[in-house]
Amino acid sequence: MGKINTYRPYIILGFFLLISSILALMFSSGASRFIVDKPQTFNEGWIWMDGTVSTPIDSIPFKLDVGANDLLVITNTLPQDFHDVKTLMIRTSLQDLTVEVDGLIIYEKKYQEDSKLPPYASMWHMVEVPAHSEGKTISITLVSPYDAMSGTINYLYFGETAELYAHIFRTYGYRLAVGLFVLTTGLLMMFASFFIKKGEGLRYTYLGLFAVTLSFWIIAESRTIQWFTGNEFIIGSLAYISLAIFPVPMLYYLKNYVVAQYKHLYHVLIGIFYVQSVLITVFHAFDISDYFESVIYTQIFLVLGIILVITTLVLEATRNQSLEARKVMKYFSFLLVFVLFELINFLLGNFENTSVFALTGIGLLMILMLINYVRYLISRLKISYEKELYERLAYQDWLTGGKNRLKFELDYDIFFKDDTLKKQLRLIYFDLDYLKQVNDQYGHQEGDKIIKKGFELIESNFGGFGACYRIGGDEFSCLVIGMDDLTFKTMTFAFRSEIEVYDETLPYDFRISMGTSVYQEDIDRNPDTMMKRADDDMYWDKCSFKGNCKRPQK
Repeated sequence: MGKINTYRPYIILGFFLLISSILALMFSSGASRFIVDKPQTFNEGWIWMDGTVSTPIDSIPFKLDVGANDLLVITNTLPQDFHDVKTLMIRTSLQDLTVEVDGLIIYEKKYQEDSKLPPYASMWHMVEVPAHSEGKTISITLVSPYDAMSGTINYLYFGETAELYAHIFRTYGYRLAVGLFVLTTGLLMMFASFFIKKGEGLRYTYLGLFAVTLSFWIIAESRTIQWFTGNEFIIGSLAYISLAIFPVPMLYYLKNYVVAQYKHLYHVLIGIFYVQSVLITVFHAFDISDYFESVIYTQIFLVLGIILVITTLVLEATRNQSLEARKVMKYFSFLLVFVLFELINFLLGNFENTSVFALTGIGLLMILMLINYVRYLISRLKISYEKELYERLAYQDWLTGGKNRLKFELDYDIFFKDDTLKKQLRLIYFDLDYLKQVNDQYGHQEGDKIIKKGFELIESNFGGFGACYRIGGDEFSCLVIGMDDLTFKTMTFAFRSEIEVYDETLPYDFRISMGTSVYQEDIDRNPDTMMKRADDDMYWDKCSFKGNCKRPQK
């Protein structure tokens, strides 16, 4: 029964989602959906102009045998669709671009004419073709400083701008979705870690930072980064820089929380990635090695790092029987399969599908990490709740529900050690006068009743100024801050009035004696003296009511 109650909210949520899904399928209709037509392709009829030689191209995309910095010129005749203004969408792969219609330049984008910054970037270009261009000759010139990219011609589309944007989103939106999911996962882990005790929180801060830096690479490779920024330096460099730096948080996590030995190797590897992430920008700026040219070194370091990590994890798991290392090995082995496919894909030059394999593995890995992190948070919340419950029970009086003597002594000690609070402190003692007679004549159940009522009256009158406690069978106390004598007398009068009203409803006498003391710097060198003065004052109140004692000297 307890388990059913625990999972009842999830059962209700699942039932709600199931009913909603059934209703959505039964009454679904596409009539209200926004429809954006697909753009038209412009991939047929192109001719490669290699000097004076014209070579027909079967269909775009195509890879031609063109060297670095050589012009790649393709031409075509614009169809009847270009009678009206149309937008031609061109994807360049680290290439300069020039578009001409009948020899007139209508669009041009060249990188690094004056400096190495910003870097070459693979970008979308939206080229507006003027009206009445049907039948005219369009010429596209591409040039790249990189052999691997020089002969690349990507898909060409034309249509309305909204159609082209929608096509990008439909085609590459899943990559963006994975990147945003990984980013959100990382930010949530980092944010939630602030509320976890320092040691454990830092563990998940590293993992969250790993996810955040990794997400930058994913978003940069998603071909949708132009949705967020037009800064060409970010577009051209984010993927390379984030690829070099994202292993660092993971290495810190492994060094601090997984491996017991080989920590010096992780120090070296972390230093290498730090230095390399800086050097790739320095080398690019000083024309030593472009980002694209240096990415192979980043990939080599990644491979070596993966080999080192896997090796140390295997040694930790086998020699030291580390359960944490075994768990991490499973995750790394899972991801390693997708990373190897990604490297093979890159080395084969299949740049159209860059990051597809890695994205799949990373997305699945992030889901597993998020599930485990949610489980961890739930366990932490459960432990925190149980700890809070046990502490509350330890400091709670079982009969009145108020604070007990242990809590009183802890709080009193805290107040007395604080110079500011101590100077404003008032201690009040209470005692039920006739509890023994009530227990003897009416039973302990009736005695418990007036104990609870007594504490209720004390709490309602004095609890708003501080905290009240049951410190013994028929003894109570309040620690109040900033209550002057006039306020104390006013509250005491109201308190005694309520006692008298309640007393008239009972077949026996009901009275609460009380006494107080305020902190005096010249007298109260320690907590005991202040407590004794309050206790003496309460004793005076009790015996003066009976008329059989003398008031003690203060």
